[in-house]
Amino acid sequence: MDFMGYERADGSVGVRNHVVVLPTIGCVNEMAHRISGKVKNTIPLLHNHACIRLGEDALRAEKTLIGIGQNPNIHSVLVVGLGCEPISAKHLAEEILKSKKEVRYVSIDELGNYEKTVKQGVKYLIELSSLAAKQKRTACDVSKLTIGIKCGGSGSVSAISSNPS
Repeated sequence: MDFMGYERADGSVGVRNHVVVLPTIGCVNEMAHRISGKVKNTIPLLHNHACIRLGEDALRAEKTLIGIGQNPNIHSVLVVGLGCEPISAKHLAEEILKSKKEVRYVSIDELGNYEKTVKQGVKYLIELSSLAAKQKRTACDVSKLTIGIKCGGSGSVSAISSNPS
């Protein structure tokens, strides 16, 4: 059985072909949103990760951000950072790059100021969007399909039924 999907360089397959802007920390959510707002068909994946997280909480946040960036439904990623956060934009981009997808990063610390960072981010995002637009769905074996199920939290039964799935 086949489904129509987007084959990724690492062998995974997505049913979506998103180009995302991923902030390293909650402090750059506004900038990530601004960059994404200037380029059609891109999605800012805003979150509340903060410098206050330490130890296991910080590692969990880092693994989560890497996992989001490596998701097969994501074609490519622009990582946006400040430069002072515990998970640097360069590090996050390097980790996501292990999935062999297109990744770029911008950092205020490296580029010097907010406006230069937004301008460079938009430039990268246009490039990534152009690449994503060229990718077409192909017939993929259903064994490559990954399904995520979310517990609705409506009651104890929804957790029992969705978690084992």
